[in-house]
Amino acid sequence: MTTTLDTFVLRLPEDLHLKLKRAAQLNRRSLNSEIVARMARALTEMSTDKLDDGSKLALIRKVIVLENTIAQIKMSAGAD
Repeated sequence: MTTTLDTFVLRLPEDLHLKLKRAAQLNRRSLNSEIVARMARALTEMSTDKLDDGSKLALIRKVIVLENTIAQIKMSAGAD
């Protein structure tokens, strides 16, 4: 299966272009990959910002339970 990617021109101020280019080098990515990664992260953060406090708290509790479970499994594996 082939994937078609849309191509378009993105005009950036020179200083922003340089910052993104440096960040891409530090992250060992192409400039395009850096922009895509940052946009994806920003959109993910936007969607989690819409969660109400109760939902965020429930997710935090689930993470804590999972972290505790992982710690117990690691301790059990070390005891064998």
